Amino acid sequence: ETLALDAAGLAELFRRRRIDYLKITPSHLAALVEVLPSADLLPERALIMGGEALRWDFADRLWSLMPRCKIWN
Repeated sequence: ETLALDAAGLAELFRRRRIDYLKITPSHLAALVEVLPSADLLPERALIMGGEALRWDFADRLWSLMPRCKIWN
């Protein structure tokens, strides 16, 4: 299993090596956050999401977890 599918493993990697930017699809991030609802999965500076529409309720949830981070869709 790759870290892309392992929310706990990915969060641990991001805790050890803080990330500034993350590019991911909204549905992939939503699946990871459901398994491990933690700001540890989120970047410090910018979250770039593409490939599909970003739901406003999910964007609001992300902003509450990382108010200093910019979100791009």
